[in-house]
Amino acid sequence: LCHEPTREHMRGVPEYPIPTLTACLELNLTMATRTNPAAKFVGVAINTSTLTDTKASKLLTEVEAELGLPTVDPLRNGVARIVDNL
Repeated sequence: LCHEPTREHMRGVPEYPIPTLTACLELNLTMATRTNPAAKFVGVAINTSTLTDTKASKLLTEVEAELGLPTVDPLRNGVARIVDNL
C-alpha cells in the first residue's frame, strides 16, 4: 500500500477526498483476492518528503500501529522492513 499524506483529494478529481488507509487496504485486498486468493499486504510505503523528520517518524509509527504492517518511507528508511515481511 502506498500513500502520500499531504494530498487532500484524489489526483484529478478534487471532489473526491482521500479515503482512509484502512478503507484503501480493505478494498485493494478485496479486489486483489479476486485474481489471487493468497494476496496479502506486506507493508506500507509513505512519501514523507514534505514532512520534517520528526513529523515523518511520528506518522510512520502511527500508521504502523493502526494497520499492523511495517511502514516506511522508501527514500528515508529503505524497504528492508517490508522485504523482510514477504
